[in-house]
Amino acid sequence: MKQKIIFIAVTVIVAVWGISLVAAKIMVPEHNPPEHYAGMILGTEADKILVDSCFDCHSNQSNWPWYSYMPVVSALVAHDVEEGRKELNFSLWDKMTEQKRLKKMDKALEEVMGGEMPLTPYVWMHANAEITPDKIAVLRAAAQEKLGLVVNEFADKDEEGDEDEDKD
Repeated sequence: MKQKIIFIAVTVIVAVWGISLVAAKIMVPEHNPPEHYAGMILGTEADKILVDSCFDCHSNQSNWPWYSYMPVVSALVAHDVEEGRKELNFSLWDKMTEQKRLKKMDKALEEVMGGEMPLTPYVWMHANAEITPDKIAVLRAAAQEKLGLVVNEFADKDEEGDEDEDKD
């Protein structure tokens, strides 16, 4: 009798888990819109860093690992990607004005140098996404060379956030 109850309980748990996996896959919106930018952003070495550390959340070329289809986690991952793309989407780089590119890259580098990006849970799951001081130096040099952007290593942080930032 006890074995039968355990079997039924396990069967119910597996069934509910399976249904929730299917529901999570259905409920997550379109993962990768078709727009892609195939050109250079900052240059070969810097672009590799951007792809490894930023593109999953900040482009239309996200890789969706197995855990991104797990119940609850799928909603969190989809939300992070949606917010990331809203803030900066490298797939739309060619559609941005030069001024907007400068502004977005300046803010991105500031967040990277401040340790805000990439998000810590993302780095836990993607060890190659960690941006080391050497990678920061490559990004800063490339931003200066390609965009003429000079990012102060000790940039002042805006205490109140970027409330005045345009919402484009």
